[in-house]
Amino acid sequence: MLTLIVAFILRWSPEFTETVYRNTWFAAFRWLIDTTLAWLPFPVFWLVFAGVFAIFVRGWMRRSLFMYRPWYRGIANAIGWLLIAFYFMWGFNYSAPGFADKAGLVIDRSNTEFRDALWQRAVQEALAARSEADTAEFFLNTPTHDFLEDIHSEVRAVLRNVGFKTPGNPRMRLISGGALRRMGISGIYFPFSGECHTDASHLPVRRYPIIAHEYAHAYGVTDEGECNLIGFLALAQSRNPALRYAAWLDLIVSLWMGIDELPPALKGDIEVLHADAMNYPPFLPGTAEFTNNLYLKANGVNEGIDSYASTPLLIHLALGQGWLSPEP
Repeated sequence: MLTLIVAFILRWSPEFTETVYRNTWFAAFRWLIDTTLAWLPFPVFWLVFAGVFAIFVRGWMRRSLFMYRPWYRGIANAIGWLLIAFYFMWGFNYSAPGFADKAGLVIDRSNTEFRDALWQRAVQEALAARSEADTAEFFLNTPTHDFLEDIHSEVRAVLRNVGFKTPGNPRMRLISGGALRRMGISGIYFPFSGECHTDASHLPVRRYPIIAHEYAHAYGVTDEGECNLIGFLALAQSRNPALRYAAWLDLIVSLWMGIDELPPALKGDIEVLHADAMNYPPFLPGTAEFTNNLYLKANGVNEGIDSYASTPLLIHLALGQGWLSPEP
């Protein structure tokens, strides 16, 4: 409870939170985890889950956990400690200034007049990037190049441009088997290990924006729409046409003004992505959206999962500031 009160109080002073937490405590944790556990050849969250599961099973068998009887009181205590760890390892970033604040993006959610022009530019830019790229790699389950370092470098450049510190070297873990997708999760940043994760089954052109999004989370950006914006800018400013194409295609999907409005090449690519998504139906449809919505609102994101929908507006505002070169 005390940790939640501290988190609430910190929201009243974002600059103080940034100085005392994000740029000191969180930066130190980011460096520590990236120079120790992150070098393990497997995702650390498997160790965390295995450890927590073993503790709970042991408590149930002994009917006592952490000297609490009955054992479920021990579980409540353990959940409390996990909550404390979450906030100290990452969660207090919700109280620090967001990327939009630091970039000076003034958000007016009632503004929708930009959408037609942004759609036209996205289609134009996507076609231009597609004509330069090796399109065969867009849909290979095992791409010739994974571009992780390129994406990571571009995300750092975007963050540093507005004064975000980028300590450490967050790891991106690819989870095989489609497990995340079947849980309704495209990607996830795991605060207890400081690692980013996405599903290896994603086709490359879909995977790149997810990777960039999760890297943004790894450096303390909490807002989902802002992470999408950072991911877009990182990919769209890349010299690599495959990454640029992934950025603009993802924006087209976010805007979504009708597949019949697209040129045949883009329409075909989106149909391929849709068909691939159908191969990984969620185990419990709607569960991930419901829990994510509760989680976001509990951490002060009043829009909940609707914060994802702010992506096109944020991109429009960023383009208006000249983040990318003018239209081709």
